Amino acid sequence: MKKFMVYEYEGKLTALKGSFLPSQKKDICHFCNQVTDVGLFTVDVTINSKANTYKALSNYICQDAESCNAHLTNTEKLDYFVAYSQSAKK
Repeated sequence: MKKFMVYEYEGKLTALKGSFLPSQKKDICHFCNQVTDVGLFTVDVTINSKANTYKALSNYICQDAESCNAHLTNTEKLDYFVAYSQSAKK
């Protein structure tokens, strides 16, 4: 399963494409901090394009993106996730 995330980071729209593996149990969403049905969101980021080196970045997030957006009060963890995935591409 694929999941796409679009987020305004540093004044620009940023898109992340990753895989999403739903979990069968409730847990805490990494971004909104709510106990809900979650899944593992994994983004592959390029560390070195010349050497074809990649690294996976994963966190458990809400299965329901609309609910997650509604409960998101602090974007610090989301900012870090996006920043890390973007900095690794440079």
